[in-house]
Amino acid sequence: MYMYRTRTLISALAVMFLTVAVFLPYAAGAQTESELNVAIRAALTSDPRTAELSGSQIDAMVVILAGEATRQGMTAQDITWRPAVAPVAQTVDGAEPIGCGAMPQFFCNLNHAFGFDGSDLAIPIGLGITSGLLILILGIMIERHYAHLRPRVPQQVQ
Repeated sequence: MYMYRTRTLISALAVMFLTVAVFLPYAAGAQTESELNVAIRAALTSDPRTAELSGSQIDAMVVILAGEATRQGMTAQDITWRPAVAPVAQTVDGAEPIGCGAMPQFFCNLNHAFGFDGSDLAIPIGLGITSGLLILILGIMIERHYAHLRPRVPQQVQ
C-alpha cells in the first residue's frame, strides 16, 4: 500500500511539474508581449515621421510590428538596446587613440598596423610563433633538398 501511495505522489508531482514547464513560457511571453508593445510604441512615437498618424494607426502598427517581432523572437531589450559609448580621449594631432590598455605603445601600434584591435596579444604572438616555425621548416626543407647536390668528399683511410 505504501508503494502505491509513493508512486501516485511521484506521478502527480511529475504531471504538475510537466504542466508548469509547458505553460510557464506562455505566461512569461504574455508578460514580455506588453513590454514589447510599450517598447515599439515608444520607438514609433519618438520618430518624427509618425507625428501625423492618428492613435488608431499607431495602435495598428504596434500590433503588426509586435506580432512580427514575437514571431522572430525579439524582446523589448532588443528594440531599446543602444551601444555603449566609450569615452574618447584626444591625442595631440586630434586623431582617436587606439585603446590598448597597459600594453606598450610600440606593440599597440604594431597590433593596429596588422589589423588587430585591443590589448590582447595572444593572436599576434601566436601568428609570430607560427611564422617563425614556417621559416624554420622551409629552411630545413631547402637544406635537405640541396644536400644531394653537394659533392661527397670521400673519407681518407689512414
